[in-house]
Amino acid sequence: MTRQLLERDGQPVTNSVPTRREVRLSERGRSVVEDVAAMLEVAIDRRDRLDGRDTIVVTFKPKRDAKPRTREGRLARGFAGQIWIDEQAREVARVTAKAVDDLSFGYGVLGRLNEGATVTVRQQPIDANLWLPVSIRFNGEGRALLFRKLTINFALDWFDYRKVF
Repeated sequence: MTRQLLERDGQPVTNSVPTRREVRLSERGRSVVEDVAAMLEVAIDRRDRLDGRDTIVVTFKPKRDAKPRTREGRLARGFAGQIWIDEQAREVARVTAKAVDDLSFGYGVLGRLNEGATVTVRQQPIDANLWLPVSIRFNGEGRALLFRKLTINFALDWFDYRKVF
């Protein structure tokens, strides 16, 4: 991976030198990916059109007898949903997920997210071979610190991507 500082506080940086560094997936990284995959039953559902593009819709739901080893695996086991995969680009275009059970954080003391919470993540082609995120939506209710009601309505959008050379 190559990194270079192009702009600081809105001003172009002209004397920045590109740096190259090797990116390696750690053992923990591999175990997280494997653990999340082991928590879900995945099935090809149908073909669909999304934003004018052909997609394959894949559904996922938690495996009943799955035993997660990581925090991410425990989180994945609490959701079911759909993934839209662009057929031509072979990229994930959208993921929608719904909590199928209450999710606890910190043994339920720090927080609890109620069943029914939803997450939607979308990405789109920005350039011929470059797909980037355009939005994340998260809605749900629960409890924080045992007694305090928690309502989450979170939205994050990215736009006006531009090439920088």
